[in-house]
Amino acid sequence: MVGKKSGKVLCFAAIPRDGIIIKLFSVIIAAYNVESYLDEALESLLNQNLNFTRYIEIIIVNDGSQDSTLLIANEWLVRYPNNIKVIDQENSGVSSARNAGLKIANGRYVNFMDGDDKLENNVLLEIKMFFERNANIKIAKIPLKLFEAKTGPHGLNKVFTKPEEIVNIEKSPNKIFAHIASTFILREVLINNRLNFEVGRKYGEDLALVAKLVENEKQFGLMNNVYYMYRARNAADSAMDSSRSNPETYIPNAEMMIQLIQQHLHTDKKIDKWLQTLIMYDLAWKIKRNELPFEADEQWYEKYLEKVTDILQFIDDDVIDSQSHIKWIEKEAIKSIKYSGKWPDYKKISATQL
Repeated sequence: MVGKKSGKVLCFAAIPRDGIIIKLFSVIIAAYNVESYLDEALESLLNQNLNFTRYIEIIIVNDGSQDSTLLIANEWLVRYPNNIKVIDQENSGVSSARNAGLKIANGRYVNFMDGDDKLENNVLLEIKMFFERNANIKIAKIPLKLFEAKTGPHGLNKVFTKPEEIVNIEKSPNKIFAHIASTFILREVLINNRLNFEVGRKYGEDLALVAKLVENEKQFGLMNNVYYMYRARNAADSAMDSSRSNPETYIPNAEMMIQLIQQHLHTDKKIDKWLQTLIMYDLAWKIKRNELPFEADEQWYEKYLEKVTDILQFIDDDVIDSQSHIKWIEKEAIKSIKYSGKWPDYKKISATQL
């Protein structure tokens, strides 16, 4: 056994003849103040129905936690030195932490599980067999099951309509997803295409990477026989819970969408229906509201309206109408923004439909 300490990367590994340890899976965990959950997350990986020692590498990136997260990570490192690496960095955000983990990963496939979530015991075995059956597919997505404060399937699981499916985005533009932690990716696709997480983004880092990844590959797999266990916190302190009430996420998120549109424009100045649907799904959660959950000045509203209007010029009306998570009046309000560039008057819209 050889012990190595290079910079802030803590790693103890048995070195084979070629000097490289290759695992089938690298599970990268960006960990920030998850002392209450990290043991449970790691136990779910240790207890996979797949030989842990042979197939699984775990990279824990402590992102400047102020609790015992790093201590717990290092305890696991001591227990499983051939399978676990720990990076300790100053708090830089989830994107930076995930990128740091990706840099030292050597698994054939990578996953970015959150430090407060879990995998069902048979997930990695099923993913392994899926990729063996579908050698040309480089992305696989599994459904989410909520636990703790809420239980049951996640709303986005509606895209899973078969036990197993290969999705071509041109044929099935409604089969969208934006949750990277329940996704398994051939590592060389990320490396060869220089795809990583955008550092500094407070919200939407998953969507941005998924969009680039899927637009690059044009296809992915859906597996409906295993679950990613998504913890719905009793305390509303997750990124998703806080983003919809944080004004600092709205305009940067809209700017990210505009950037995605510009990057994937075709010669006819349009974007794929799949990307339209993905952008519209996320955007609708914020602009469907009659009132925003915070106060902002007139300049903020004008700037945000301008960004939203710009985005909607690239979203077809049938894509807006296909959004099942919003009401008809909200769909009409969104189309009103698209064509008028003004915040909608819900009373007038309602009257026109009577």
